[in-house]
Amino acid sequence: MNDKLTIRIRLWRGAIFLVCFLLFLQCYYLLDIHYNPLARYPYGTPEQREMIEMILSDDDIDYLITSQMDPEIFLPFMLSEGFNIRNAYYYETAMQTRSAQPEIVVDFVNMFRKRWTLSEMENYLRFYSYNDIVDFYDNSGQASLVNKPDDPLLILDQKSSVWTYRPANLRMDSSLILDQEAMNAFLAMQMAASGEGIDLQPLAGYISYRQQKDNAASNPYPNSRNLPYGSREEQLGFTLILEPATRYISSIPATMEGGYLQSPLSEQDQRISDWLESHASEYGFIIRYPADKSEKTQENYQPFILRYTGITAAREMENMNLCLEEYVQMTQATK
Repeated sequence: MNDKLTIRIRLWRGAIFLVCFLLFLQCYYLLDIHYNPLARYPYGTPEQREMIEMILSDDDIDYLITSQMDPEIFLPFMLSEGFNIRNAYYYETAMQTRSAQPEIVVDFVNMFRKRWTLSEMENYLRFYSYNDIVDFYDNSGQASLVNKPDDPLLILDQKSSVWTYRPANLRMDSSLILDQEAMNAFLAMQMAASGEGIDLQPLAGYISYRQQKDNAASNPYPNSRNLPYGSREEQLGFTLILEPATRYISSIPATMEGGYLQSPLSEQDQRISDWLESHASEYGFIIRYPADKSEKTQENYQPFILRYTGITAAREMENMNLCLEEYVQMTQATK
């Protein structure tokens, strides 16, 4: 009987000890949370955690604990003036897309955080530098910055700009510069035309923002709409003007027919124009400003200004008798 009583007493003592020990651990945990803000944040080295506690406010630490954000995401920017832990994923994405000093990235993101989503910011930084974007919004007026300037179907006007954008895939052949894919297509078309006795001599292709400003008087592309620099399609690398254009443009104005200006072509230039009308789409080119579409394009008929759009789009426009403006409108409506 005494032995059983002794065993029971020992079991109760053990249970009481276990309960007290668990209560001690619970109290220790609560005290640790109270005195160690990062108790529920299991990431980072001791040095990193010490720095986090030193720099971040209590609200920032609460946000960090809630998000369980890896310290590698925000630590590179934490010492920069204006750092905001809530913008950390933007900082990281911006840096990965276009490398720069952390201070530049922090200033940039803080400036544009409310303007764009994360994916929108990433896309802009693929094409434009931090300085170019800031400069654009400081000086561009009412125009919108195009977020996909490498689109072969892009149309520029007074309301859109690529600012100082320079295409990444430019190719030079002799003095002609075009997007690489457009250049390959043009050289193939030029060779095919030559085999039929048609000489396609390029006058100009890509013209940079700086060249447009510095050599405005010698720019061969027409600009009847007075589009500002950065809003002209010769900057995209997809537009090509052929040599007969100098003779054609110099002969305008002539007569008014059907709402567009028309000038006579020499027999040789007419052969070039006819060949382009029949074959340009086979190589992915369209007549950028067709004869019967001036109301849509807002530009006079220009038989020797071509635009590379890719073969599929060029053939569809030819088959449906659409200019680029009409085709883009149609494709957007079906999305």
